[in-house]
Amino acid sequence: MTILVLKTIGLMVLLGVGGFGGIVWLVPRLRLNILLTVALSLLLGIAVYTGLAQTLLFNESFEYVDKLVWLLAALGLASALVAAYKYRQRLAQPLRPRVSHVAVLALSLVVFAPIAIFSILYPLTAWDAKMIWMVKAKAIYVEPHLPNTLFDSALFDSAHKDYPLGLPTLVASHYRWYQGVSEQPVALTYVIFLWLIVLTVTGALLQFAGRTALGLAAALVIIFASGDFLYFAGLGLADIPLSAMFTVSLLGLWGALLSGDSGRSRLWLSLGGFFALASAMFKNEGAPFIILYALAAAVIFWFCRRSVKGGAPVFRVKWGRAAAWLLAYATVLLPLLLWHQRKAQLGYEVDLFLENVNRSVTEYLDRTIETVHWFIIELPSAQNWGWALLPAVLLAIAGAVVWIIRHRSGLMLVPLALLVGQLGVYVVIYIVSPHDLTWHVTTSIDRLLVQVVPALYLSTALLWLLLLSKKSVYSTD
Repeated sequence: MTILVLKTIGLMVLLGVGGFGGIVWLVPRLRLNILLTVALSLLLGIAVYTGLAQTLLFNESFEYVDKLVWLLAALGLASALVAAYKYRQRLAQPLRPRVSHVAVLALSLVVFAPIAIFSILYPLTAWDAKMIWMVKAKAIYVEPHLPNTLFDSALFDSAHKDYPLGLPTLVASHYRWYQGVSEQPVALTYVIFLWLIVLTVTGALLQFAGRTALGLAAALVIIFASGDFLYFAGLGLADIPLSAMFTVSLLGLWGALLSGDSGRSRLWLSLGGFFALASAMFKNEGAPFIILYALAAAVIFWFCRRSVKGGAPVFRVKWGRAAAWLLAYATVLLPLLLWHQRKAQLGYEVDLFLENVNRSVTEYLDRTIETVHWFIIELPSAQNWGWALLPAVLLAIAGAVVWIIRHRSGLMLVPLALLVGQLGVYVVIYIVSPHDLTWHVTTSIDRLLVQVVPALYLSTALLWLLLLSKKSVYSTD
């Protein structure tokens, strides 16, 4: 077990090095602090690796997934060295750890250490993990290609064959890395996703709040009020990596809004767009999120364009940088396209649309009321998210109201509007679902909240920091 845990940590370190090779080029422009640099590097490395591993799977070349790890790490290291040489003077200041950064990082490690131990010692418990994600990962490990005889067996009749293969492929790559199957060390990866979510949120608050006590206080509150992590650590749900992608996408929107520079805004929107696309590799809920993010980014882009004085062009195309972004986007877009093509060939359909449901207007209205009722019941649930969830919702609503009353720019409410839109999608899905509503809601609403709550914490905290701050909140630290 110990050697498998060490191999998991080694895999994550190598992927982090690969991701850092891309993020390091953004550090001087976006002025990323050390917390955001660590979080974004590892998330980027995991997303690119997952996308490329799926591409290998669809092309029956999954046996090369181990070599892919070393290739990404080597490319990342080479890229980092080139960037360090080019930006040797501009990298030192943003990456220089401040006392607040070190304190938050150390505290987060202390908080997550027992959670990591818990995840390793106890087996995965969630039905979704055992019957959807893990069973598919084992099938991919045994038969690393599609079509797959295990997928077509009766074992997979309730395994939602239409679901994206991002998480099963990532887990199957763990098994290839181990040269065997072991679920417990894989659970450590889920804890790393949880840790990266908290690191992203707290790093963003310190980034955008500067050295103010408010920023540090908000970061510390987020760490202690982020729900029952022990509850989610042993579940092995795809909603955790999906939540990480959603949170970084919202970070991209906030970075674009607060950057005060058109070129920097473009980079933030591009970064957020990459992770919005990556979210669709992990769950179907990522598909509507991509559309909502594109709309939000378009609104921000348009108003940033109009705000430029003298009609000067907002974004000048730099072809080298554009090619790099296109390559990055291709790593997550290509497997999505290949998977949709393969699903059509194999006849895998979304179960929400398998039955023709003819309901009256009254029945749809009743389901709407019942869905809202369940959301209200679950929001303040102390079992799953602790005391901070309901106050966070109330603070978000109050912050938006105060913002409007003070006649501030409505553009700053776009991130919250995106989250409301995503929740609206979930409500619509419940309403039109052919499944029994009570069963559908009670078995999934907690997982849906997991997807959006960290992004809600980030957006709510930033909104109030903006309201309470008397000066620019985008730190150069």
